[in-house]
Amino acid sequence: MFDKLKSLLGKTPAPEQPEMPDVGAITGITPHLPMLGLSGFGLKNGSYDNTYPSISRIADAIAEVEPIAIDASGKEVKHAHLLEVLNHPNKEMCSTDFMEALAVMLLVHPKVHLLVWRKGANGELEAGGNITEQNIAGLTFMEGVSERIVGGKSEYGINGKVFTEDEVISLSLAVNPYHLADGYSPSVASKKWATTDDYIAEYHNAQFRNNARPAGMLTIVADSAEEFNEAVDTIEVKFRGASNAGNTIYNMRPSQTLEGKPAPAKIE
Repeated sequence: MFDKLKSLLGKTPAPEQPEMPDVGAITGITPHLPMLGLSGFGLKNGSYDNTYPSISRIADAIAEVEPIAIDASGKEVKHAHLLEVLNHPNKEMCSTDFMEALAVMLLVHPKVHLLVWRKGANGELEAGGNITEQNIAGLTFMEGVSERIVGGKSEYGINGKVFTEDEVISLSLAVNPYHLADGYSPSVASKKWATTDDYIAEYHNAQFRNNARPAGMLTIVADSAEEFNEAVDTIEVKFRGASNAGNTIYNMRPSQTLEGKPAPAKIE
């Protein structure tokens, strides 16, 4: 999945590292992780909380691995410029933070897009443009990207700006067999059962919020508002609160003296 990264590595010594890109320079391009996926994992039932125990351990392990550069023949390249970029990808992240975030994003989202920043002729930092091996200044995550293919090339739109595949590194852990361009992630694979876990947790949370009592309506027969309110107060005292679970309230249902049949109960 790192073929694009590998292709950018060279054999020349690393030049002086320029100022890191300010991730807030372009709205919508930040290194921060979304709580739920914008790339297909689903905003409504994105179950990162269910997969977090596994994903966090994998991401932590990946963050501890020191990256190396290799050339087309598979030999290690010392002092590659991109390795310096990965050490300080942007103002918000060090190399460990960046690799951990990249691992989390890849394990959660079907696709992850990285915007490549470059150092301009006057030393200023610019997003995208004519990217070369030596002018790469940093990398930031792109969230909420609209991807499309125009003329056989991918374009990535975000907040009115459009970047080409020459300016964006697009990564995915696996291929989606139902749509090859979409990518696939372990979180997508686990989404069905993770969503079921969400529903189970939501059901139990609702029960505890309601003190383990079913919702409903009580009909109270009363001759006045005061008598009604007194009955309501009695019921709430007996049942409200977890400590009152299993309590019993007794409701008198008098019998009619003339016909011997029971009269309507005051509480139903």
